[in-house]
Amino acid sequence: MKRKHKITFSVKTFAVGLFLGLTMSLIALFFIKFLFRPIDTNKKVTVTTSVVETVKVAEVAKKEESAPAAKKDNNVEIKKTDIAAKTEVPSTPVKFDGETIKVGFMGDFSGGMKDIDNPWLEGMQMRIDEVNENKELKNKQIKLEFLDHKGESQVAVSCVKKFADEMGIKILLTPSGSEQVFASINILEQKNCLAMFPVTMFDSFKNLNLKTFLFTFPVNEQEASVILNYGMDNLFVRKFAIFYEESRLGNAYLKDAQAVIEKKGLQKGTDYIVTSYPANTTETRSAADLINKFSPDSVLLFSSPIATAALLNQVNIASIKYFLGTSFMEGDIFYSFARARGLKVFIARSIPNLSKLQVYADYLNAIKKRNKTDSLPLLAGYVWTGLFVEVVKKIEGSVTKESILEQVKREKTYDVGGLKFYFDPLLEINLNDNFHVIDLDGNIFDLHGTMLSSQKKN
Repeated sequence: MKRKHKITFSVKTFAVGLFLGLTMSLIALFFIKFLFRPIDTNKKVTVTTSVVETVKVAEVAKKEESAPAAKKDNNVEIKKTDIAAKTEVPSTPVKFDGETIKVGFMGDFSGGMKDIDNPWLEGMQMRIDEVNENKELKNKQIKLEFLDHKGESQVAVSCVKKFADEMGIKILLTPSGSEQVFASINILEQKNCLAMFPVTMFDSFKNLNLKTFLFTFPVNEQEASVILNYGMDNLFVRKFAIFYEESRLGNAYLKDAQAVIEKKGLQKGTDYIVTSYPANTTETRSAADLINKFSPDSVLLFSSPIATAALLNQVNIASIKYFLGTSFMEGDIFYSFARARGLKVFIARSIPNLSKLQVYADYLNAIKKRNKTDSLPLLAGYVWTGLFVEVVKKIEGSVTKESILEQVKREKTYDVGGLKFYFDPLLEINLNDNFHVIDLDGNIFDLHGTMLSSQKKN
């Protein structure tokens, strides 16, 4: 049997309790509203791993309205890459009544080629900032956006879709990654996009004669035969190892070097060995073990800067006299390592020697103004963006894929600060006569070993 409780009632006590109850309720409601307020989705974006990671110069990635639902484990937060922090915000005027030319750059900013593509992007932005600040295009300005394909072909395809469908960009300027650009051929044509001056150098690719592309770069797999011949003829290399990346470009370099090997009648296992590593990795231990066992006087590097640095941490570099490479592996990672170790390095380049041209002086002024460190990728991004600017200057109306192709068809020769570009009937610029070799001190040599100029840094 339950015990009854006696309840007494007081008007004064009831009034005080009512007041305190209402006060506490209001406070509780305030904190509930604060703690469980709607999240501003513009501040943080998550997408499934099948969607390309967006990296922009001037803003945090915006809300993905149509992003499909995904399991929590597969979600990845969009973040800026290192380049986003270093690249300066374009000084575009707030009010602009003219035409804004939107261009996109697709590169590997977080994978094996980040040491090249990050400064390349900086060089592009540096030239674009100059154009906009100085009103070089009068009633036009350029806006650059970029996406990270991470060295993955399928992500590159997603990049093209994102550029065209979500960002309204139909002009890609110097997209990088031969495998990634190759994988994007069909989607570029479907989306009516133009890839101007892609950083890819294959004869087989160019021979497709696609109207989706405008090429500037020469067939740079020939850098392999250039540097091998240079080493044997000028440095007296007699026993060497070839270290290459298992990719389309790495195999193209290897094929070009093998033509020299066959012509000279060299014997595998006696005069040379061939080692490799998987693309987009630094799995170089087995290659290093083979090189150490063979004990060559020189190593030919047809590899990325990061993989090369990994290899050199594993090989007996004291017994190797020369490291001979291609422009594929240029970058601060390898250069800093090589200088610190006192290595003798020679690099073949299939781009012109620009040291005595006005465009190079302009570039040096630009990097001094912005406190940048000189590098080939930074220079290349600056120069090839300059070519785009010269083409656009000739177009009176709107800048589109069609107007660009028509302009190049109408006028084939362009001057970028003293550097002559010529579009041949296949819409390709021929620079194959411009091969040269450069060492770590910035000394530039012709293919006979004669020094052409010196850019030695203190």
